[in-house]
Amino acid sequence: MPARTLIAINCQSLFPPHLTIIMVFSGRSAICRSNGIFRDRTMPAELVDLNRILLTLARSREFPDGSLRHGYDFIAPLDPEGHIDPILWKKYRDYCRVRRFWAGEDDEVGRLVHKPGGAEHARWVFEYDPGRDDDDEVGYKFGEHAFLPGDYVSISGKDGKLQTFRVISVNPVLLSMALVKSFELEINV
Repeated sequence: MPARTLIAINCQSLFPPHLTIIMVFSGRSAICRSNGIFRDRTMPAELVDLNRILLTLARSREFPDGSLRHGYDFIAPLDPEGHIDPILWKKYRDYCRVRRFWAGEDDEVGRLVHKPGGAEHARWVFEYDPGRDDDDEVGYKFGEHAFLPGDYVSISGKDGKLQTFRVISVNPVLLSMALVKSFELEINV
């Protein structure tokens, strides 16, 4: 039976930290700790419904060939057609993060948030500081758009300027230390 391997630091034990490997077999998990203790128990696979979506700047007047150095890398639950699933978002909202990368600027990490209002009566927003609204970046009709490789979506930046991005990849979330650091995730195992 094929296994998906997820890696995380066991936050329950700070000294010394233990590497925890979770192997998921059709809803069952086998947990092996680096100290040699092995146990098998049934538990839900954390983050199994989430996808990692990479967007890069599409062609524009300023970037005639687009730009791989400007974009967003975010985590969201998608339905089978590629739309953001608001019900699963509620379940996984703490893991729905975004990393904005922009050439010449430091990366920013925030959250994917579903806010009331807007033309679609709710809007998907990349929120970097929960105490402020002036730093939010709003996805244009994110609720209607499918996130499929090769498709295009638009985001209204902090300056209010609408820019178009190309969906480069959509992949299941594979938990790694790089992912935890990149998105500033807090994973409990």
